[in-house]
Amino acid sequence: MKASKIYKIFSNVVFKKLKTIKPHSNSLTVALSGGVDSVVLLHLANTFQKDNPDISVSAIHVDHGLSNNAKDWQLFCAQLCEKLNIPLKTSQVEVKKKTRQSLEAVAREQRYLALFELSDASSVILLGQHQDDQVETFLLQLKRGSGLAGLSAMASLSTQQGRYLLRPLLNISRAQIESFATDFAIKHIIDESNDNKSFDRNYLRHDIVPQLNERFRGFNSCVSRSVELLQQQQSLIDEISQSDLDQAYNVSQAKGDRALPVCFLSSLSFARQANLVRFWLGKHNLLMPSKV
Repeated sequence: MKASKIYKIFSNVVFKKLKTIKPHSNSLTVALSGGVDSVVLLHLANTFQKDNPDISVSAIHVDHGLSNNAKDWQLFCAQLCEKLNIPLKTSQVEVKKKTRQSLEAVAREQRYLALFELSDASSVILLGQHQDDQVETFLLQLKRGSGLAGLSAMASLSTQQGRYLLRPLLNISRAQIESFATDFAIKHIIDESNDNKSFDRNYLRHDIVPQLNERFRGFNSCVSRSVELLQQQQSLIDEISQSDLDQAYNVSQAKGDRALPVCFLSSLSFARQANLVRFWLGKHNLLMPSKV
């Protein structure tokens, strides 16, 4: 894939998704780790800003404190942003493993909190996840026995705590991103933890997914297409779930009560009951049970 095509995909996704956000945002904040994905993302956003002067671009680097090289990575990001004349904010977070959550999940949670805190409230946060990340996420959710919502993996545009998260590289492969960096001599850091196969994602990345792509031509693209179909189906179910939840709240007689009335639940089919309970739990940011 030519570099110009990668930028075209990036700009088309950003344009399309920004139009769906109300009120429209003209501010983009790049989550910059210093790895090849986020660095290429920063360069694409920088070009996008030059082509669209009404758009502002900034970056945030989060130090998880999990590597001895963290300070060097922060310095690299600072120098890169200075070179591109992009404002940078940095944050250091403490990552402690929690019950039922992996170290990776806790680090991600802390990273998002830092991104939300340091970025402007109206800014859209750009994340560098790509097609390979999407496939790995799908397989991890499959391994966990996830339902439709989990298997839908990552959406190109999602919300969390009222903030917009945009992933414009989901249809671009890791190899294409690395090729882009090579073609333009774009430097980046290498996180040594990415080679640690004790992490499930790294095991899939190094040992499983390459074999699947070798055996089944276009495997990643096919999984990516399936994920898009699953997301459409999940979107439809969410509409039904919201309708059921609204009706449940209307049935509840207590003012301000946000519980699920048993009398309303019992009027639904079992599948719809389970779906509504999970939807309600999600609305309250509670961990999902393995099965309802």
